[in-house]
Amino acid sequence: MTITAIDDLLQRLPGEWNLTKKDLATIALQAFQHYDYSSGTCQVHFSPPTSLFQLRLDGKQGQRNIDLKWNDLRSNPGLTY
Repeated sequence: MTITAIDDLLQRLPGEWNLTKKDLATIALQAFQHYDYSSGTCQVHFSPPTSLFQLRLDGKQGQRNIDLKWNDLRSNPGLTY
């Protein structure tokens, strides 16, 4: 699996971030980009005010798991473009 969008994301890291923050973000993002994945799942439950994102990636070297939960306390939460 190749995650090419990470290259674009790395180019768009905020200019005001200090070098340490940029380096840590780069290391974390590249750990996903250069991992030998063999399978994975992604689940998104968008149901404001509480939504969930779950990513599970498996490979011969181990796993990458991310769980995000966010609360949108705005009066009219939803997707905006």
